[in-house]
Amino acid sequence: MSRSLVCMKAALRSFMRYVPVDVVRSVLLSGRPAELGGEVRVLTVLISDVVGFTAIAETMPPGALVRRLSAYFEVLEQAINGETGLVDKFMGDGMLAFFNAQGSDANHAASACTAALAVQHSLEAFNANGDSPPFHTRIGLAAGEVIVGNIGTSQRLSYTAIGDAVNLACRLEMLNKAYGTRILASEDVHRAAQDDFEWRHLDRVTVPGRSRPLELYELLGHKGEVDAETLAVRDLHEVALRAFVAGSFDEAERGFVGVLAKAPNDQPARLLLDFTTAMRLELVAKRQAEAWRGVHPYSSKM
Repeated sequence: MSRSLVCMKAALRSFMRYVPVDVVRSVLLSGRPAELGGEVRVLTVLISDVVGFTAIAETMPPGALVRRLSAYFEVLEQAINGETGLVDKFMGDGMLAFFNAQGSDANHAASACTAALAVQHSLEAFNANGDSPPFHTRIGLAAGEVIVGNIGTSQRLSYTAIGDAVNLACRLEMLNKAYGTRILASEDVHRAAQDDFEWRHLDRVTVPGRSRPLELYELLGHKGEVDAETLAVRDLHEVALRAFVAGSFDEAERGFVGVLAKAPNDQPARLLLDFTTAMRLELVAKRQAEAWRGVHPYSSKM
């Protein structure tokens, strides 16, 4: 019996490395076998991805790459766990995590934002150590109702979440690439957590497969911890964006030029300046100013 108990404990410890610990603990305490099914919960979803991972992989031997990626994931997991989040799975160089999936966290949007900022801060120290290429990460945050639970077949289950918030977090993570940003959040996350953080209302976009425009918010940092120059650029950008949405293209162009005068390498302002100029010329040429919807369309799925 003693040997059997030792083997059982070892098996459970191994099992917990494949499945989130809180999920394993919940199944064991219930006294019932895991069953197919889930529940509707409002979660904040965090999805991350390594910037330029394919190029990094080409420069490193497979063994060294796996060790470096594992150490990178350790940094992310510690930040997520520190804010009572749940790391659901690793997907190549990407990661999927939830907040408010187990237990109850009324401030799950703020917890996710704090975790995302902690990830970026911790990676600064991580990348400063060692001779390996730096691992920078892009993060998408979205909140909403999802089905969370045991999804799969009668033979094999996976604890995960399915719903629009998961899809949206994935889109936001990918949109970071276009804007040169590190953390993009949805309007729901911004609304729930805005008082504790500094944000930049980055853009208003449409993407394939979604009928409603997306309001993009860049998470800049905690209140009181963001430098004055960054906040000044943010304020100029948001004034220009309001003019852009209203169809006042000349004013918007002047505004984005003003942002670039203060921050020449600001990629969002450069992107929106180019689009504003192109849209103004197109609408004037076609005499279709009244057709302006106040959105920045993306034609690809990123």
